[in-house]
Amino acid sequence: MPIHPQSAVVEQRFPKLAEGDFNTGMRLVTSEGRIYVGADAAYQVLRRLGGWRWIAWIYRVPIIHAVTRAAYAWIASHRHALGGDCEDGACSQR
Repeated sequence: MPIHPQSAVVEQRFPKLAEGDFNTGMRLVTSEGRIYVGADAAYQVLRRLGGWRWIAWIYRVPIIHAVTRAAYAWIASHRHALGGDCEDGACSQR
């Protein structure tokens, strides 16, 4: 069963997550308790996946880092419109 960010258990275990705006992108919580958001979280996931590590290094290039963060922020803020039409309206932007 998936744990939802609104869950009391998650809020107790990771109180910093309750402070976040989940419309800005995904969250990654490491075993050390660090929280990464958006493009930074995607980078951290990539560098931990064996077959994708080779591409993760490019995120460390300053201009690529800035462009990737901006692109991720744009996609996150427009994700409802990018998926196409939903019959029940679940995908409409708030």
